[in-house]
Amino acid sequence: MRILLACFRSSLLHQALTAQGHFVVSCDVQLSIKKQRHLQTDVLNIVNNDWDMIIACPPCTYLSRAQIHYCIKSPERYKRSLEAVLFFRKIMESNCALIACENPPGYLSTLYRPWDALTQPYYFGDPYFKELCFWLKGLPPLLSTCINPKRKSTVNLGGGSMSKIDSSNARSNWDNYPNFINAIVAQWGTL
Repeated sequence: MRILLACFRSSLLHQALTAQGHFVVSCDVQLSIKKQRHLQTDVLNIVNNDWDMIIACPPCTYLSRAQIHYCIKSPERYKRSLEAVLFFRKIMESNCALIACENPPGYLSTLYRPWDALTQPYYFGDPYFKELCFWLKGLPPLLSTCINPKRKSTVNLGGGSMSKIDSSNARSNWDNYPNFINAIVAQWGTL
């Protein structure tokens, strides 16, 4: 399959899908973390380029539940929320038949539509809880593989020694959830 990892900088998912024989391209406005097939551009420039599957993690800065109270108080932030919803919709409504868009709970459920699946890294054996909502097109929800009874907040990923930005990046980087990535490859990479 030709798979686009949109707004994505995770290297483990890229490597795992490539190892399975897929042609994988990541795309983000930022540089890739590792050396891999990566386009540094706005994903909307390539989202309709005949992909078989798109897995996307659009920025949640103006969409997450944690940001809603800021957006209500600021017309500028609310405007950016609406722009973020439109960006998300353009990915979901692209001409690809198999799409998974991830974002935390927040504005998308009211300004776009409710998510199709909510999961957690600990549902797959990883030691963290972090709500991962998926809006799906043509893909089934991921099935839990191994519940980890010992789980902790992703806030612990930084260990208190990271800056706020670095800590946020660590929490949103799927490379910290290898069992979750294995489930994606096993369940969606074989369709």
